[in-house]
Formats: sequence, structure tokens, C-alpha cells
Amino acid sequence: LKCSEMIMVQQVWQPTAFVECQFIKPCVLGDDLDMAIVLEKFGTSSLDLRYIGTVDGEVRLCARSVQVLINFSDGKPVAFSDEIREKLTAYQRDVIPPDVPLPARRK
Repeated sequence: LKCSEMIMVQQVWQPTAFVECQFIKPCVLGDDLDMAIVLEKFGTSSLDLRYIGTVDGEVRLCARSVQVLINFSDGKPVAFSDEIREKLTAYQRDVIPPDVPLPARRK
């Protein structure tokens, strides 16, 4: 499902409701940052995602976000279609998260 189809045809979009990022170690110009996107869970209309950025296997950043599928005209949450739920389930099943613990939150 293309983003343009979601917005123009289905009249829904998926903005970010929450985002948090922790930078573990700086990157330098020229580093190739690999980003793993892990679907932690999904509900009726929201996704909880975890992002792990690495350079040569070394963790440089960890982030998480919540995205919500909403109606374009009134801004209210919309339930994922059966087609999207099937794709989310397949992604969650097939994408194996890196074995990287999330760092403790700083105090």
C-alpha cells in the first residue's frame, strides 16, 4: 500500500504521535548507518516501532515511536484494514530484531 494511495484514495494518514531517541555514540561523516525498524506491537489503529541504528554492528542510536492511523478529514483514529493487519503480522513475524538491549534511561 503506497502512502499516496492511503492519503488520496483512502483518506487516511499515519502521523507520529510520540517519538523518543537516545544517541549512544556519535557517528562521523562517512559512516554507513544501518537502521533496523522493529514492529514491537500494533493495536486497532496504532503502531509501536523500535529503531536501532548501528555502524559496523556497533549501536549508535536507539529510538521508539508510536504512529496512529487517522482519518484525513476529521483527525480521528481509524482501524487498520484486514489487508494492512495481514501485512503488519507478516512483518512482525518475519523481521527478526537485532539482539540489542535498549540502554537504560539517563537520570
